[in-house]
Amino acid sequence: MAAAQSVDLRNRDLRSRFPGVINLLRFFRAANQLYMIDRFANAPDSRTALEVLREMESIVLRLTPKTIEECDTGEQKQKQIKVKACLSGEIRKDEVELYKRLGAKVIECKDKIIFAVWCPKLPTDKELSELKEALDNYDLKPAELAALAMARGVKG
Repeated sequence: MAAAQSVDLRNRDLRSRFPGVINLLRFFRAANQLYMIDRFANAPDSRTALEVLREMESIVLRLTPKTIEECDTGEQKQKQIKVKACLSGEIRKDEVELYKRLGAKVIECKDKIIFAVWCPKLPTDKELSELKEALDNYDLKPAELAALAMARGVKG
């Protein structure tokens, strides 16, 4: 029981110290780009881990946020709801559950199914320097943050 509480406290501490990093990793989870999270989790040192995060940031910064019209088919007539997303695309019916589990918003309208992923909050310079220090001092492994980002049902 005490061990579980200790892990929960550590997880809460990591989420509060590195919210931008976890949010960025969750963006790639929701976008089904799990290889990027694997690259971060398996980084052998702080330099490599930070380079992977910089590459992730670069990818996100090149995306153009757009507003997607969502159909609400629950009522007699369809009404449009707007969703702001950094990444979206059409998916097949058999991919709906996967994208929902990964954290993407799935929009079903008429005969189209679209996934949408929000624009992530990026890590601050202070957060990245704190991360570098924690990794260099062996107080933290990139895999711990990756595991938090992959955890389902936990908001960052």
